[in-house]
Amino acid sequence: MILKYRYSMKKLVHFLLAFTSMVFLLLSVGCNPGEDDTTAPSIYLYGTNPTYVKLFTPYVDTLITITDASGILETSVDTSAYNGDSTGVYVVTYHAKDTEGNTSSATRTYVVRIEGSTLAGKYKVLRTQPYPNGDTLTYAEQLTLPETKGIYSPTFANHLASKIKIEMANKTGDTLEITKQVASFTPTSITYISASGVATHTASSFYMDYTIIHDYSDIADDTIKGRLLYTPVK
Repeated sequence: MILKYRYSMKKLVHFLLAFTSMVFLLLSVGCNPGEDDTTAPSIYLYGTNPTYVKLFTPYVDTLITITDASGILETSVDTSAYNGDSTGVYVVTYHAKDTEGNTSSATRTYVVRIEGSTLAGKYKVLRTQPYPNGDTLTYAEQLTLPETKGIYSPTFANHLASKIKIEMANKTGDTLEITKQVASFTPTSITYISASGVATHTASSFYMDYTIIHDYSDIADDTIKGRLLYTPVK
């Protein structure tokens, strides 16, 4: 989508605020009749760049200031690359043109990401152990305690009774990871868990490939490998 705005310069306009549901534009205009203006408008983007937003967030921008010596004739905002319904890195471009025909542009990068609250909720989990040709088991699980870059599984793989944190390991949050950690221990054994996985770009499902190691003090270690496929329960 490209939003265009055109302004009448018949009178002095100072700090004109143009508002839409998509963007704030603050224009600072100075009119200098008889003077040649060869300088392009200046565009100032307030806030962070890049900007991180949660998946399923529509495009919203903070304040943008455009200044020019002779006056702003036209501005536009190109949001055609932005897709808040899919993880990714998107660029929004802002254009300005003054009354002398000078033009300028500026860009803001948006990172649409999966956050912990995106994945919070009830799931049907299909466990295949070992993957891909092992025994299968389907069970229900609720992921809880969301953080910006994490979510907790209360019974990971239907094996562990302790809460295990699933982390969003990349900037878009669709690469998932459980770093190797102690899941439980007894006087004679320690259980370790590690896993990695990927979520779809729309968070419609995700999988985790896991390794569980039971490290016994008096007998050989027991290693369990498998895959979990998480599908949300609506």
